[in-house]
Amino acid sequence: MDVLKKFDEVVVATGVTPRIPAIPGIDHPSVMSYAACVAEGRPAGKRVAVIGAGGIGVDVAEFLLNATSPTLDLAQWQQEWGVTDPSRSPGGLTRPFVEPSSREVYLLQRKDSGIGRGLGKTTGWVHRAALKAKGVQQLTGVNYERIDDDGLHLTFGEERSGARVLDVDTIVVCAGQESVDVLSHGLRAEGVTTHVIGGADVAVELDAKRAIRQGTEVAAAI
Repeated sequence: MDVLKKFDEVVVATGVTPRIPAIPGIDHPSVMSYAACVAEGRPAGKRVAVIGAGGIGVDVAEFLLNATSPTLDLAQWQQEWGVTDPSRSPGGLTRPFVEPSSREVYLLQRKDSGIGRGLGKTTGWVHRAALKAKGVQQLTGVNYERIDDDGLHLTFGEERSGARVLDVDTIVVCAGQESVDVLSHGLRAEGVTTHVIGGADVAVELDAKRAIRQGTEVAAAI
């Protein structure tokens, strides 16, 4: 922080870190954050539970289902969505065929509402359809009781009924984010004008548009 004290103004855009919920056994070797899974390339097993079904949870579930992204392979994408050359089939449509996933994936959320309701209006249906086509098992109204060598222990609803154990190899935590801001308070105490933007400011419902707007407004003001 000392090196920043010489500046007249500092913009803190240090982003977020995955939030790790206080579930008994969360430090079990089978557990990893979504960052470890996607960015760090930590391998997942054949049976995976994804804790959290927001935008990141849905994306991670799709990531786990495909060895390569269908959007990068035109032939695979056309096959999965039933799209073909119009000269071969009326309207350019054919019967979709989805290759089964090599993984068994559970997508879990605490809320009782349908998974994917909060996704974007123009793209949410695509994600929901892809998860259904790949056979992702979606569980809602979940209570995470504990994690141990037997797997992920669940109950359901306020009554904590229907106890169930998911015999999974890997548990990927997608339970939101927390702001990373270890600089602003110290800088302000030293009299440095400090602006906190993006995820470092607000981690809930991380919003790229808000972050871009904040950055633009700060730059214009400075």
